[in-house]
Amino acid sequence: MSFSSSPNTAALSQQGSVVKAKDLLDFVFVTRPASGCKEGEEHKKLMYFWPKKETVDYQVQTIGFAEAVVKFTVSFAAGDEQPVSSDDDSSFRHVNTAKQLHIYFEVENDEYLLGFGLNRARAAENGYSLHASSLRTVLNTAYKMFRLFFGSFSKLFASDETGEGTALKDRLDYFFTRYLGTLRLQQMPIIDLYSGVDFMSLDNINFLKIETLIAQVCEVFPQVKRVMFLYQDRLLWYTVPKADVVVLYRYLTQNLLPMSLRAELQPETQKRSTNPHHHGKFITGPPHMDSSSLLSSMSDVSSKEQQLPVVHLSDDNGDLVPYHLIVYRALNATICLFAPVDEHEVTSEFFRNLDALLGPRLTAVASMVGDSFIANSTNNSALLKKDIDFHYVYYNPSSLSLKTTFGDSAVDTAKIPLVPSAIYRLVCDLADELETGEHFGDVLAKTDGDWWVAAKKANDRVLFLIFPQRSSGLTEVHDEVRRFTKNHFEGIFFNE
Repeated sequence: MSFSSSPNTAALSQQGSVVKAKDLLDFVFVTRPASGCKEGEEHKKLMYFWPKKETVDYQVQTIGFAEAVVKFTVSFAAGDEQPVSSDDDSSFRHVNTAKQLHIYFEVENDEYLLGFGLNRARAAENGYSLHASSLRTVLNTAYKMFRLFFGSFSKLFASDETGEGTALKDRLDYFFTRYLGTLRLQQMPIIDLYSGVDFMSLDNINFLKIETLIAQVCEVFPQVKRVMFLYQDRLLWYTVPKADVVVLYRYLTQNLLPMSLRAELQPETQKRSTNPHHHGKFITGPPHMDSSSLLSSMSDVSSKEQQLPVVHLSDDNGDLVPYHLIVYRALNATICLFAPVDEHEVTSEFFRNLDALLGPRLTAVASMVGDSFIANSTNNSALLKKDIDFHYVYYNPSSLSLKTTFGDSAVDTAKIPLVPSAIYRLVCDLADELETGEHFGDVLAKTDGDWWVAAKKANDRVLFLIFPQRSSGLTEVHDEVRRFTKNHFEGIFFNE
């Protein structure tokens, strides 16, 4: 497991669309309240704390305040039992102080408490709007990312016979040391709030070809139980649990695939295919399909440099099951295969046969999808550039689909002025209102700076449109909103 800033993230940072989380964070912690209950042993509750330079007294004081807040809110929670789901809003608390915003999050039957504090002054200096609901999602995603690679806190803690959680502490330190350094917060906080997936639409014929290829792989290789299929970092197909889709998608598109592409650009790693119909290669697995590479890769799968990552996916009961993650790429198409660790052995013969099947088949499918993608993107880009001189954010919680102009290189936003911080705050306020309201809603607001913000909600799907400095009246802006939704979301929702 490794994390790095993807090229897209770096570009966004230069444009001012993201902020480094470390620039705003005052502390991050993971604590187990059941440990260190005796007076003088409070420090034993600490499983992880950042920054490490802080004194033990400060760390204990910080987690003590967090535990007190949680206990206080439980006492006044109308006597209902506390939820155990990490996706339930009641598992989160946030506290506003004069200098900080604290976010607390209970997980695994409330046995563990995660938290972080963000500095208000540094957030203001960076033009970042502190939005509790968005930061709640950021913290939840960090927990899910850890769980994806290492499993549950409880299982790791129980693996230590001393009862001090050494294994858990080591994994937390290893994870957060890398994760915090690459964590970016979106200047538009609701993008972090919704934390969705960029899906790619495709014509029926090519979609059927992808389905056929996946079905053939699963039939020939019974080891494969779950599949994800991406094209140019956009998701086309998945059979992994919905609860794991977002965190897997984020890891693949922001870490694994960008790192592999950078490696491919290095002269010493480039190896041209001798078969024009076979452009496939393993991203995780043997780097090349020659015999020496296969033997080397399969003889040391447990080493620190192992080629086959293990990820933990949810089963029907919510328990975590370890899977080998096998990623194969041809042209711009990526197929991710998940094989249960305990059910089948992944051998060199498996890799050789899989490459023989996927190499030519995925190359052909990728080529056809690419032709369709170019045709569609040309038409869509022409349409977008013709009528978009504003920003939008669309999210469908049912499908997890997230579409936005923020950070989208396919949309020409150079002519759109930089969004003021006040607009970010207004959008966050409207998002909170829509979240707590009915299933349907429609808001159109004008700010002092002549910016307009439209917010729509239908069947829990939401759309925000942000129009820069317009002297237009209410009727003209409303017509523009209606025209946009008809052109880009007709047949989805918002029929007017």
